[in-house]
Amino acid sequence: MDWSIRPRGETCAGSGRKFADGEVVYTVLVAGDGGMERKDYAEAEWARGESRPTYFCFWKGKFQRAPPKVEKEPPAAKAEAELRRRLAEPVQAQSPEARVIFLFALLLERRKVLVVR
Repeated sequence: MDWSIRPRGETCAGSGRKFADGEVVYTVLVAGDGGMERKDYAEAEWARGESRPTYFCFWKGKFQRAPPKVEKEPPAAKAEAELRRRLAEPVQAQSPEARVIFLFALLLERRKVLVVR
């Protein structure tokens, strides 16, 4: 039997309040229509027990916000920036650097990626 359980939630299933970073959270698995469902409760809500469902299992943990995603510069943008930098520098017409710059220009024009093996 495969279970598809969603990742940790950002809000309490009982009160709807958002969790604070480092807050104690109780997580339960309950039987739902499509299988097991995950619900996360704040410690105060869990202690009251009023909205606590009949659960299959539970565990206690600390809520930690996911770190902000760092957007990486795509390889094509790096190659284009390097090409523009190289084009700004003076180069002899038949030098090896001129050939590499020409190759980079062709790759960017054709939207190809150079794979080093």
